[in-house]
Amino acid sequence: MSRRIAAILIIAMVAAAAIVIYGIEAGKDEPFRPPMAAQESSGELARLLKEDPELKAIQTWVELSPEDAMARTAYGSALVERGLFAHAREQLSMAVTLDPRNGEAHRNLGTALSELNERDAAIEHWRIAAELNPEDPAAYNNLGKGYFDSERPLDAIAAWRKSLELDPYFAPTRVNLGYALMAVDSMDAAQDQLKTALSLDPDLASAHYTMATLWGYKGDVDSTIHYLDKGLELSPAHFKDIIASPAFNSAKNDKRFSDMLRRHARMMRRRGAGSPD
Repeated sequence: MSRRIAAILIIAMVAAAAIVIYGIEAGKDEPFRPPMAAQESSGELARLLKEDPELKAIQTWVELSPEDAMARTAYGSALVERGLFAHAREQLSMAVTLDPRNGEAHRNLGTALSELNERDAAIEHWRIAAELNPEDPAAYNNLGKGYFDSERPLDAIAAWRKSLELDPYFAPTRVNLGYALMAVDSMDAAQDQLKTALSLDPDLASAHYTMATLWGYKGDVDSTIHYLDKGLELSPAHFKDIIASPAFNSAKNDKRFSDMLRRHARMMRRRGAGSPD
């Protein structure tokens, strides 16, 4: 893996809404979360079932109709939404066994597997979801994430371009495509995608952070600082992880960068104290 791809992958894993997986609701802008399998337990599921009547109702549906693929899909998808990926994998695996042509189950099973770091299996289920629902932009968007995580940026670019053909107005997909284009040194094309993303959603933090990264690699300190400052304003929690990239080495010598570090520290202290930014 090239140094550039490695750096972009680091940014993709930590930026707010970076490498977006479509959520259970089409177009939902979810941040990429680190795998949570180790944190899951039957106790956590039991707690949620007591506190979450919607989840409990879906579980009851499964108990009453254990051979119903729709019930398993609904339960597994709800578990994905709540971050219980190992439990979701169990339900969604059963759903695709009961109904191999259930595109929603394949798509959400891919999401669960991706979060569990089972990348090859995730790609396979996202590929099946795209075959079953060729007009679904979410299927191609998620497939692109699988390819990118597996160090296949050209395949990711193709998948994200297909997603944008179907839904050109979903700004996070354009950010995803911008990441991949940066990874293959197509910086001008990446910049075009990021400009469009920001025109669609001016407050999308990942677009600002990615644009800052792009200008960092191009060596334009003023533009780097400008977009980095906006990303800090919109998503301070991700700032320290973003600036770990070598793209910001030149900017770190600028006084404005030091000012941002101090501002970030103040913002995080206020957050820790429960005060608004």
